[in-house]
Amino acid sequence: MDLLKAKGATFEERELFQKPLTAAELKTILGGRPARDLLDPKRPRYIELDLANAKLSDAQLLELMAQEPGVLRRPILAVGGKTIIGLKAEEWDKALA
Repeated sequence: MDLLKAKGATFEERELFQKPLTAAELKTILGGRPARDLLDPKRPRYIELDLANAKLSDAQLLELMAQEPGVLRRPILAVGGKTIIGLKAEEWDKALA
């Protein structure tokens, strides 16, 4: 969030453990990309659930992510119709320029 503040951007921060994203919101964020793009294999909950070996459909993964926000790759930045998943400073800089 420091980068957003430094750029003078107005933004809405959402605490995903207090107000989780719905499966529909997650699907919108993905914009047609595979649901696995939102998973973070480094997160402890991802490892605990053994998601690397789980054979789940995109719909099942979306429902799981809505129930288990601890498996999500974060942060998620939506700006100008584009969504950036994860902290990718170069992409963030471009989107906020």
